Amino acid sequence: IETLSLIQKPKGRLNMIPGLKGSLILDDSYNAVADESIIKGVKFAQALARKYKKRLVTIISPMRETGETEEVQHKNVAEFLNEQRDFELIVIGDDAEKYSKYFRIPYKTVTSSTEFNYEISGDELFYVKGSQFYRLEKIAYYLMKNKKSASKILVRQDPRWN
Repeated sequence: IETLSLIQKPKGRLNMIPGLKGSLILDDSYNAVADESIIKGVKFAQALARKYKKRLVTIISPMRETGETEEVQHKNVAEFLNEQRDFELIVIGDDAEKYSKYFRIPYKTVTSSTEFNYEISGDELFYVKGSQFYRLEKIAYYLMKNKKSASKILVRQDPRWN
């Protein structure tokens, strides 16, 4: 078990990162191409939020590359989120209607990851999950405490992604 704890997860795959003001970030920003990846990620984030006594803020984007199942997958995620309680939801992307037509819960939309702005109190656990198209690693960067370590822990940090 000690050896397993030394294994480093790939960047952008459920990595816990210290956030500003004592908040936590569960960075799952590598991609989101299937409804189950988002649903299972939210469930994991909920468990961590309870463990660390944090308020869950779920930040997602629409899924890309889902082919013919795009509508049903967005509906599945929205229906799952409709049943959850005690969390804040933020959808990133100018095509948030892929989810919003199914939501029955309050949520906020932000057009792009570069326009994201949040008043951090420190009691949050941010779950960040999105298609690489939306570049949600920029949101993880915005939220993280030690920005100098971004190139070591966040995806898409080399110059070709600028």
